[in-house]
Amino acid sequence: MSATATELQEVLNDYKIHLTGYDDSSATQEQSPPRVQNPPNWPTDHYRVPDYRPINRNLDFAERPQGANGFEFAFLTLMFTGVCLNAVSDS
Repeated sequence: MSATATELQEVLNDYKIHLTGYDDSSATQEQSPPRVQNPPNWPTDHYRVPDYRPINRNLDFAERPQGANGFEFAFLTLMFTGVCLNAVSDS
């Protein structure tokens, strides 16, 4: 199993996403992320707030998807540039 497939499996286990039609014998094993205590200011007054997960500073950005093709990459770039500009604009 490649490193990308292993990371995908870890992400799927983190969020407990189950793909239909996906048959993998290693997917039946439940792997839970290491338990970390929630910070004191972590919200508990809302339903379904996930537990705190510390930042993974060992991510390999070369393995992160940037779109399936050039059109998708351009669309995502433009979309997130617009989101960024909207977030910092004075309105």
